[in-house]
This record gives sequence, C-alpha cells and structure tokens, in this order.
Amino acid sequence: MVSEFEVYSELESMTEIPEKDKDFCLDLCTSWLEKTRRKLKSATDYSDPRVVSAAAAAALYVLTVRSCISGTDEFSTFKAGDITVSQSAASKNSKLAYAKELYLEAMRELAPIAEDNSFYAGKIDI
Repeated sequence: MVSEFEVYSELESMTEIPEKDKDFCLDLCTSWLEKTRRKLKSATDYSDPRVVSAAAAAALYVLTVRSCISGTDEFSTFKAGDITVSQSAASKNSKLAYAKELYLEAMRELAPIAEDNSFYAGKIDI
C-alpha cells in the first residue's frame, strides 16, 4: 500500500520544499493520496506507482497555484528527470502550465486503473 511519505518523496523530487512548508506539504500529499485512491477501480490498485505520481503531481499543481496567487517564490523550481525549470527562467504562466502538464500527464497514466465516472448523454433516434 502506498503511503503519504512516498507521495511526499515524489513531490520533493519535483520541487524544492522550504523547511517551513514541509508539514503543510505532507498534509497536502495525504489529502491528494486519498483523493487519488477514490478514483481507482479497486483497492488492489492502491500500490500501483501511478498512484504516487498522480497524487504528487496534483499536490505540485496546488502548490504552484498557491505560490502564484500569493506572489511568493516558495516553489520556484520544478524538476522532471534531467530538466529543471527555475523562477529566473519561467514566468507565473509558464510555471502554472508546466505544473498543469505534469498533473495531466499523471492523470493520463492513471486512467487505465481509474474508474470512468463521466456521463454521456447521446441522442437516440427511434
């Protein structure tokens, strides 16, 4: 079973977390892990690594929005593999776009094990 600490560790691999925000970020990871679990088809999927990625990406997106709204530079760097984007190289819009893209990619990867709760109303001709 995936823990909030694994999600937090993944989040730390995506951005630098200031010391004063570590508890907040752990709570955020816990919250997003639960939200992500509720999207899954079954409890057997809880240990899938895509759950960690999706929860961490969602937490990163929330942190980015929070940072941009508050005008702080607390979460000013993002890391994805070998690529690092820093505040000096990115505006608020590009930081948000980058965080959103990470989140959407994680959701696409999670899709095969997630429930499809969407509603489709099609036209039926009789």
